Amino acid sequence: MKGSITKKLVMTYSAVLGVFLAITVFLFNITARRYMENNIVKNLHAESAIIEELYLERVSAPADTDGENNIKETRKAIRRWFSDIKKLAGIGFSSDIALVLKTRDSKFGIFTSGDTQNDFRSISAEELSSQLRDEPYFFEIEGGETSFFSVSRPLPQGHGENQNLRAWIVAYSPVYELDHLVRDMNLKAAYSIGIALAAAAFLSWYLSVNITKPVKALKNYAERLAARDFKARVDIDTGDEIEALGQAMNKIAGDLNEYGLSQRRFLQNVTHELKTPVMSIRGYAEGLRDGVVDNQEKALDIMIGECGRLQRLVNEVLYLSKLETVEEFYSFRSETLNEVIHEVREKMQTIIDQSALTLQLRLDRNCSVDMDRDKLIQALLNLLSNAVRYAESTITVQTRVLGREVQIMIWNDGTGMSDQDLKQVFERFYKGKKGSTGLGMTITRAIVEKHKGSITAGNHPEGGAVFELSFPLSQ
Repeated sequence: MKGSITKKLVMTYSAVLGVFLAITVFLFNITARRYMENNIVKNLHAESAIIEELYLERVSAPADTDGENNIKETRKAIRRWFSDIKKLAGIGFSSDIALVLKTRDSKFGIFTSGDTQNDFRSISAEELSSQLRDEPYFFEIEGGETSFFSVSRPLPQGHGENQNLRAWIVAYSPVYELDHLVRDMNLKAAYSIGIALAAAAFLSWYLSVNITKPVKALKNYAERLAARDFKARVDIDTGDEIEALGQAMNKIAGDLNEYGLSQRRFLQNVTHELKTPVMSIRGYAEGLRDGVVDNQEKALDIMIGECGRLQRLVNEVLYLSKLETVEEFYSFRSETLNEVIHEVREKMQTIIDQSALTLQLRLDRNCSVDMDRDKLIQALLNLLSNAVRYAESTITVQTRVLGREVQIMIWNDGTGMSDQDLKQVFERFYKGKKGSTGLGMTITRAIVEKHKGSITAGNHPEGGAVFELSFPLSQ
């Protein structure tokens, strides 16, 4: 055994849950990141628009970029503007802001707040200018070791009195904040997966124990059955297929126990049935040897009769064994039932006449049955022979076609069967008051069951014993 069922179930449940959670977390990670990226872009656009309005209110472009005074005034206005931006951060603004100015001779100036991200300051003017457009534009740019989500928004050309000055507001946010958030989510997801796997392992262990406990009980029970302890029983109360399996195994054990008892009874009965004629033959043989038998011819006749009895008994035992075990012993084909019954009557007519009895046939419409003709005739002959021994005047054979099956009833007007007879009439070597070998009814039942039919014995309401047979009709 490579591993217990419990271990396999725990590993299977944990693996399935682990894969499911890993896929779920992966998809959630991608979805969440995209969602947050989209939110950041939206916020950058919205906040840059607000900052643009603030800039247009606070800052005027210098009339002459070469004038020292105008430049100083512009720088003061920009500092006041950045100061206002810091105040906005206190009410929920999350973006950092840069102001990019382009002069007439294509020189760029970048203004950022004093405490902004240092890595953004490391971005060259040329690299940043390549991302500037005449309309709001989102881009991702690297400064130092940091990547930034950025939105540039152009200011009206020549804002103020200088028509040669271009300006852009750039709202940006470092990507590592998003990466930190994603890493934090992944860490929490890893903790959650670990806890879920531990819970799954415990739950699957608990469930597997409940599952394997009855399975182990069935295994132990099967080992007892293999040791031929057919009296043992297993008690499974799970309310599912395992309980049904336990009940089926109990039934199998009961059948095997009954079969074993029947085999022992069979051997005992065979021994008894063989012993009687053998002892008779031996007694007469010894008498003939010792010269103590006066009528030797009568003794020889008795010995011959007992030998014939032995031969019939052995032949019937062998025939019954073939009926019950050899499938090839049967040859089925569709035959007309009424023709078979008429043939049986012809075979029995002489015996019936000699017994001064009357055989009545009450046959329904003709129908076909899949049968081994010779063996079904043998079964009907056995039933009629039994009826002849017990009937007082009349034997009746009646057929009825009911739906997809046909019923055959054979009864006699004798005294009927006792309760003991009804219980044991189909057992091997059970003999009634006028029985022969005790195998006739057993052979009959075996033949009927091989024809997918059924046979029952009872007492007819009008008196006498009745046997009822049922067979499916041919398709």
